Amino acid sequence: MGGTFACGPEPEDAVAATQEAPPADEPDNEDEVSSIAYIGTATAEGGVNLRSSPSADHRAVGKTTSNQVFHVISQDEKTNWYCVEMPDDSEAWISNKKVTFAPNN
Repeated sequence: MGGTFACGPEPEDAVAATQEAPPADEPDNEDEVSSIAYIGTATAEGGVNLRSSPSADHRAVGKTTSNQVFHVISQDEKTNWYCVEMPDDSEAWISNKKVTFAPNN
């Protein structure tokens, strides 16, 4: 995933996690296919900010184009914002009020 921590642990937790040695029985294979289980898709209005965290108080990391479709990775329990996969495989948050969500069947 592009190396961002948008949908995962907070950066300080992620730094601590990277300092731990990986288990010896797990190969380090960068060519491995992602095992993300998407929960659905989100179709965005144009010009919607994509954020680093699930709140308008956090920095914008991009903007949507009209009818842009994203894979949804998760939904924040407090704000209901969606964590989406960006075209460059990084992750960002988008307001649930600015998209049409379609769950996987």
